[in-house]
Amino acid sequence: MEVKLAIEDYLICCGFKIDSTPGFLESRCFFGQLDREGIDPINVIILIYDWTLSTYPVIFLQKGERYYNSRNAHINYDRSLCYMTPGDAIVLNSLYPESAIELCLVSASKLIARLDSNDPSLLDEYRDEFHAYWLNDTSLIYSYDNLSCSYYQLYFGPRKKRSLWLVPIGYNAEHPLLKNILHAGFSNAVGHAFVIAVDQDWPKNTTVPLPENLQEFLEWVRLNSPNKLQEFVELTANPIFWISKIPAVIVKTPSHALVATFMAGADSKEPLKLPWNELHAWGGYRLYQPKNPLLKIPIKRCYVEDASKKSIHSRNGNPSLSDQKVLVIGGGAIGSFLADALAMVGAGSFGGSITILDKEELETGNLTRHTLGMRDLNSSKAESIKEKINREMPHVVVNSIAGDAQEHLHFDFDLIIDATGFEAFSRWLNKRHIKHLRGGGSTPVIYAWLEGEGMAWRSLLVDNTAGHACRECLYIHSEDGARELRFPHSDEPINYRNVGCKTIIPYAATAAMQAASLACEVAVDWYQGIDAPRFRGGQRSGRYYDSFVDHDLEQQEDCPSCSLT
Repeated sequence: MEVKLAIEDYLICCGFKIDSTPGFLESRCFFGQLDREGIDPINVIILIYDWTLSTYPVIFLQKGERYYNSRNAHINYDRSLCYMTPGDAIVLNSLYPESAIELCLVSASKLIARLDSNDPSLLDEYRDEFHAYWLNDTSLIYSYDNLSCSYYQLYFGPRKKRSLWLVPIGYNAEHPLLKNILHAGFSNAVGHAFVIAVDQDWPKNTTVPLPENLQEFLEWVRLNSPNKLQEFVELTANPIFWISKIPAVIVKTPSHALVATFMAGADSKEPLKLPWNELHAWGGYRLYQPKNPLLKIPIKRCYVEDASKKSIHSRNGNPSLSDQKVLVIGGGAIGSFLADALAMVGAGSFGGSITILDKEELETGNLTRHTLGMRDLNSSKAESIKEKINREMPHVVVNSIAGDAQEHLHFDFDLIIDATGFEAFSRWLNKRHIKHLRGGGSTPVIYAWLEGEGMAWRSLLVDNTAGHACRECLYIHSEDGARELRFPHSDEPINYRNVGCKTIIPYAATAAMQAASLACEVAVDWYQGIDAPRFRGGQRSGRYYDSFVDHDLEQQEDCPSCSLT
């Protein structure tokens, strides 16, 4: 309440008047003028509905003011100003509300000043953001292949929200996109789309109104991409263009993919009174005849969002492990989170693959520390993890082996990660791996495991036998065969639990996530040529543990696995 009163008093002092009409959820409108930064005063409306100032106040141009009917960068379709530059990450401080509101007014005035001075960079910014200004429809259309084809069918996505996917003609019905994303069957396309590629971003200028019908769209193509006008005109004379009754044209510019959907169907406000098999006869160069009925077909404008694997992984910088064949041994707590993480960083995306090897089936006791859920109970962990990744990221190549690792292990992979967390198996794998390396092999192995009741997590990269530690080097061995950890996280006893004939160690899912994250980090570093430190770890905070520092661990001279003496 104090913030609200302070803002109201400040804006009144600045000459604004408060709308006395009660606002929704305590929102308030203020009417007044922007006159900062030396600009000519301009009438605006300020809408504030978030008095914590975690959301910027909305500043609208008043009707009739300059730029109200213009198309310029940072002026939205509702005539609100996008006055805070994206990327500046400016946080308004509600502890000083007067200063926060003044910052908003100054920022809005700077935008108006740029418009008044005809700042030439605004046209480039308008083109960069043009897909947002182009919209008059909320439909979402996704491209799986970055529009590499010229003709697509449209299918509904799996959610109730209006989302559509572009599918090229000739896609195999077994393709992961069709099996795992699309709601309708492969034969139930709801529309067609044709791609016209242009070599320059739209628009060339901002003076022409956005097209509302086919005739105006013709003019837009003529003004912005005249060399593509003939291609579009000839397209309208093709019977295939009108086969879906609601055809779409995708204009693929260097920066955007703009969609114009021609609403000639029965759900249009003014449906055409022509037989569908005759529409193409009115297309082509007959479009230039007066009173052609096709010219008044309204259009809906939206854009295509790039959901290709290149675009998806671009936020990771460059995809990692994308061309590598990675074997994950163990589809349990660590392995399931690790498989997800590997897919997210790019493994299996560009020529590589992820292979999950595990013989077990999912049990109820696994549910609270696993990525799989109840739908996968009594199913193979390896196969279910594969299916889950295919559902969520169908471009990732995932293989599964539902079998015993000791029977199926081979080293024909670029990288192997032991995520079993079972000491006995890890020691067996270590012995086989050392033999592989000494025989001239080069496949590295990353070991990932938890210590105690998930109190610490460790990883070890073993990629050679030239003085670096193997998995067995982590123990101190005595002559009677006994061993103990060289780097214990603590001396706390482990509270084992017996479930039937099984002995389990309780630990939280967060510990498995940490171990998986660490192993994925080591894998990405290895892919980028960073192999040190080979021995890494972390531990829970808030309790006392023996200190641990990531380091390269030297080979033990008396190691029974890798020592040559």
